[in-house]
Amino acid sequence: MAKERRFRNNLWYSNWHRNHLPSLYRRRGHRMHVADRDFTEVCPDCREAIAIVEEVLIRGQNLEDKATTITRKLAGKLGVPAYLVGTVLDDDAWNAIKDEYAELSTRISDLERRVPIRGFLVRNILKKDRPRFFLPDDWARVLMHLHREHQHNCPLSKDPIEDVEAYQRSARQVSSLLPNDKRLPGI
Repeated sequence: MAKERRFRNNLWYSNWHRNHLPSLYRRRGHRMHVADRDFTEVCPDCREAIAIVEEVLIRGQNLEDKATTITRKLAGKLGVPAYLVGTVLDDDAWNAIKDEYAELSTRISDLERRVPIRGFLVRNILKKDRPRFFLPDDWARVLMHLHREHQHNCPLSKDPIEDVEAYQRSARQVSSLLPNDKRLPGI
């Protein structure tokens, strides 16, 4: 939350994932898919998750149209409730500021586009390892490998791995970042 208080909700990583990655891989669809995690309610004592919340700002849309598949699956795996929360603003107050808000949002997006990402500091929190710096293309390779690994074993995948040798090479390059020292086939 401290980041959001100081910098608002920046979209640098989201924009990088959406706009930079497609030039680096061949994959069905327009990009590797990512879902943001809105909120996880937690116990302040044991730090266990107690609910998963997907949040949306209500501006006339139907809550039943909001995609919640990932939120439901995560909550199911954790055994906690999942909620879709629609924030309803006061119409008069919103109407009084919405044009200024839109202008500021556009200005912030313009500023974000002017600042390139130099890299990512990444820490595998399941292994509790030390953070490592990755150039954007190197981090993209890690993400692509994780997607390929999942597709290789996914019963619903319509995009199977065709180049097994390339898959094994990428597995060797990124194996130190995988959870629980998991080794991949061919390593």
